[in-house]
Amino acid sequence: MKKRVLSIFMVVALLLTLLPTTALAYRDSDSLGYKLFSGWNTRHTQMIAETDTAILNGTVVKIGNTTLTRNSSSSTVKAAKESGISITPPAGYYVAEVIIACNDNGGFNCNTAAASNLITFGATSYESTTFHITPDELNQGAEAGKTVWHDGRGKPYWIMVRIVKSPDPVHVIYDAGEMKSVIGASTVLVTGGNDIAVDNSAGTASHAVLDMKDDYKTVTSGGKTYRFTGWKLEYYTTYQNGELSVFNSNSGIVQPRETIKLHLHAKLIAQWEEVTTYHVYYNANGGTGTMTDTKEYVTGDAITVKENTFTYDHKHFVKFTLDA
Repeated sequence: MKKRVLSIFMVVALLLTLLPTTALAYRDSDSLGYKLFSGWNTRHTQMIAETDTAILNGTVVKIGNTTLTRNSSSSTVKAAKESGISITPPAGYYVAEVIIACNDNGGFNCNTAAASNLITFGATSYESTTFHITPDELNQGAEAGKTVWHDGRGKPYWIMVRIVKSPDPVHVIYDAGEMKSVIGASTVLVTGGNDIAVDNSAGTASHAVLDMKDDYKTVTSGGKTYRFTGWKLEYYTTYQNGELSVFNSNSGIVQPRETIKLHLHAKLIAQWEEVTTYHVYYNANGGTGTMTDTKEYVTGDAITVKENTFTYDHKHFVKFTLDA
């Protein structure tokens, strides 16, 4: 998982304790378990902002359909493994990372930041600000080398959540992808320009995906023809001077006029497919004259058949037949 540059964001850490047989408690932000994980001391330095309490109060953490309440016991490890965990921060923030860690000081002695004692979840999609951890993901502790889950001992587990403030404005960058060298890196692909800044002061920004200009929907490279098929959507945490960096997630292919959420900066990369080109030839079939069609067609194009100009002595033209 790629790490984010924390210094440019307001970052808030939440802490929950997860008990195998008793309860899950949702605690205040000043109980971060620093003493449990000495390796976290420097990593979490200066991650607490003055607005912690407000952000925490606006964050909804659920196990299945059960909403957890801060500083109270309201769920169990068993329920989490069966139903999963969802975390929804307030508008203008997103969940960047979730870590579940064993906190057993007893026989397992797993209260360290060793990789075998942690399950780390990085964001994979920002189509929604709600961060989902599935039951399958929670059960990955059974993998070789993982000793996270020790059910039945009654010892707590820590759930640490990193919440980051969304950028404002957010930028949407359109990119020609594999055809950039053919079309030109500086060529404007869509109406409004390739770099569009969107106001995100309310933390709810969105963007209606634009269509590729007609001039660039079909391009030729290396003697082959390629057709534009849509945009690959990627999210990035960092924007500077027209460039996006610190890749965060890939949310699949989107089409023009679809609306995308902008909790982070977005890059829309043109996708292309090779298409077969066709030419239409007219055969006089024994007659005389010439008929030509210089247009190049691709799969799916409609062809308008020209009116006959061939002549044939003592014969009357009936129709053209197709010989593909």
